[in-house]
Order: sequence, then structure tokens, then C-alpha cells
Amino acid sequence: MFPRGDRLPEGTFTGAAYLYPLEDNDLLNAGAVTFEPGARNNWHAHPVAQLLVVTAGEALCKEEGKPAVRVRTGESAYTPAGVRHWHGAVPDAEMTHVAVTLKGPDGPVEWGRPVTDEEYAQAAAEAV
Repeated sequence: MFPRGDRLPEGTFTGAAYLYPLEDNDLLNAGAVTFEPGARNNWHAHPVAQLLVVTAGEALCKEEGKPAVRVRTGESAYTPAGVRHWHGAVPDAEMTHVAVTLKGPDGPVEWGRPVTDEEYAQAAAEAV
């Protein structure tokens, strides 16, 4: 549906992920992000909120303190302001989602530490 885009920096992602920008203005940032199998972003939070819409494949999404969930093609995931979370592809398939992130006064995202291989494996095992 979207071109692959440019590879995202390894400092905020584990594995290969690519961004095709869709919109960037004073209110929001939106882009199609393609994750290779097993790729995921670091723990992070958004000062306002984020909506993900999976357009291909299957995502793993994990909010701090909650079980991981699988989000399939055509489904969406909403993360409220300030909730630490991460998302990425399942271990055995590529995934693309459109991320729409509302901006706060300091931007759209506050990055945290990488998701460990153990955290990722546990999320993949528990997600339904």
C-alpha cells in the first residue's frame, strides 16, 4: 500500500524498520512504518496520544503493566497520553502500520530504553 521508505535509526529500534512519511505539521505526525520480522521500537510514550492502523501483517503491541496484544491487518490500537509502550512485528512476518501521533509542546514522542529480547519473546508468547 505504501513505499518502504527510509530505514529508521537503530538507537530507537531493534531490528530493521522503515518510515514513509505521510504528514508532519504543528498538530500531528503521521507515517507508514514497515517492520521486518521481529523488529520493534523502544519503550516510549506520547505526550498527547497515538493511533496505529495495521495495513499489512500483524503487530505486537505492549503497554506497560498490561498483557501484549496482537493487532492484525485492518485493526487499530490506541495509546493514551503518557502511557509507556512499544510495538513491532511478530517474530515470523513483516508488518506495516500507519502511526498517527498528536504532538505535545515538546514533540510527538519521548523515547525510553530498548525492549529486551526476553521482553519481546514473552510478549510474543502471551499475545492473543
